[in-house]
Amino acid sequence: LNPGLRQPDINSLARLRPMPVGTEGCLLLSAGSQLLLTGLSMQPKTVPRSILIGGTPTRLLYSHTLEVIIVATSINGRSTVLFLDPDTGVNLSQPVDQKTKAPVEFVSGLGNERERIFCLFEWAYTKNGKTWNFIIVSTSTGRLLILSIDQSQVTASIDGASNGSQRSKIIYYTRHKFRCADPVYSVTGFTDGLLW
Repeated sequence: LNPGLRQPDINSLARLRPMPVGTEGCLLLSAGSQLLLTGLSMQPKTVPRSILIGGTPTRLLYSHTLEVIIVATSINGRSTVLFLDPDTGVNLSQPVDQKTKAPVEFVSGLGNERERIFCLFEWAYTKNGKTWNFIIVSTSTGRLLILSIDQSQVTASIDGASNGSQRSKIIYYTRHKFRCADPVYSVTGFTDGLLW
């Protein structure tokens, strides 16, 4: 009934009735203190699950480095990037000012009205044997932003999961920003440089 809930850990299951090949059936699942009834289908379908973000998403990607869903979105008509826990949907984003590291509503270069994010990807840049991971953002107003994740600073952990696991806020800021007259629709990144 609530597709936003985290999938529970299953302890055991039982078939409720015989399920001949090609037909649908039901299973009874034991998950901690809950008993769940599930329907099976031979036809592939989407699984209804939603994560509320409070805005309109335009691009998204899964970061294997950070283990989060990164969503480019428009909230109240202003562009921003969110980092979401894929299990709980909790917003882990903490934008900060590049110089002061003080929390801000939007990182430098985002938060502009009537602007859409056209391109979003994770870029691993290597120099002198060291690798940095950046988030690249391009917009409808011709902005190209290179966002840094501050791995050294960690804010207080937040508890968003039903199983008690905790995730820290992801602190990020604008490392570099560029501007051109036309919208930037696509950007390609290489490990030793950036081509756009």
